[in-house]
Formats: sequence, C-alpha cells, structure tokens
Amino acid sequence: MTPYSVRKFDKGVFSLSAIIPCALLLSVIAFYLHACFVLGHNPTFANPDPKDLKLYSIYWVIINPLLFIWGLIFFIWLIALIIFLQTNSGKDYSKKIIPISVGHIFCIALFFSPIMDWYLD
Repeated sequence: MTPYSVRKFDKGVFSLSAIIPCALLLSVIAFYLHACFVLGHNPTFANPDPKDLKLYSIYWVIINPLLFIWGLIFFIWLIALIIFLQTNSGKDYSKKIIPISVGHIFCIALFFSPIMDWYLD
C-alpha cells in the first residue's frame, strides 16, 4: 500500500469508529426515551416487551444493523489500534484516539445498563 492509501484507510477506520458508536448510543437512547414518553413510565425488563410497542417497527431498522456494524467496527478498530500503536507514535493521533475510545467505552457501558437489558429482552 502506498502512504496515501494507508492514510486514507486510517482516516476511514477512524471516521467509522467515531460515527458508529455515537449513532448507536443516540438511537438506543432515543428509542428508550420515546418509549418512556409513550408509556408514561420507565420501561423495564419485560415490562413491556419492546417488540410489543408500535415504536419498535421504526427503531429496530436503525438499531439492529448498528449493533451488528458496531460489533464489527469495534474489533476492527481494536486490531487497527494495536497495529497502529506498535508502528507509529501515538502523539499524532491522540486527539482522534481518545474521543473514539470514549465512544466505544460508552457503548460497552450501554450493554450493561437497564436500557439495553430492556431492548434485548
């Protein structure tokens, strides 16, 4: 690969790694808040089942593909980050790596929250 194509690949991986976690977080939280507004209370595990809500038909089209894509992007990003840190100094890209890492950490934290517990019910 030429240096230009390597930079283009790095930029693409960094961009996807930044956008996908944010989109996943926003869509899941928007669905949860929309369900709270419609129900008048916070939904909990099996109360009600998210698939029983009419809203689900709107949000699953967005959330389910983002979950799959985020899983792939997360592992690709981890591998690329490990390779990148071994070959380059992190000083040049630290402004990009830290926000992306925070986005992935928030997505991982979302999986251990009652919101995702309710959605995956």
